[in-house]
Amino acid sequence: THRCIPLSFEGDPQGGRCLEERADTVPECQLPYFPLIDRESLSGEPATEYCGIDEDLTTCEAVLKGSAANTCTPETVGEDCAPEGALCENIGGGFFCTYPCNANIQCPEGKPACLGGFCTTPP
Repeated sequence: THRCIPLSFEGDPQGGRCLEERADTVPECQLPYFPLIDRESLSGEPATEYCGIDEDLTTCEAVLKGSAANTCTPETVGEDCAPEGALCENIGGGFFCTYPCNANIQCPEGKPACLGGFCTTPP
């Protein structure tokens, strides 16, 4: 089940984003959608846990671009990757969109390690 959930970035409201309700099976959420977010949907559904992002570190848009193999330049990270919550880092000899993290579980399969504060490939 997916519902529109209000999200924020660094405390500033970002509007609603479609998130998947946490499953009762393992794995509960697919990478990189952790941590769990427990709140009411914008349509008034009671609060429940959704597979989400760390709203203090990044945005859904940055996670989507950072999960893909999007190239970037550090000077145009906002245009190449996402307006907020995105990073442009040297990963494997080229610059790619990524995003801040504080645990490997927040990173996508293509950049499975949280090293130096962002999702990357292990050395």
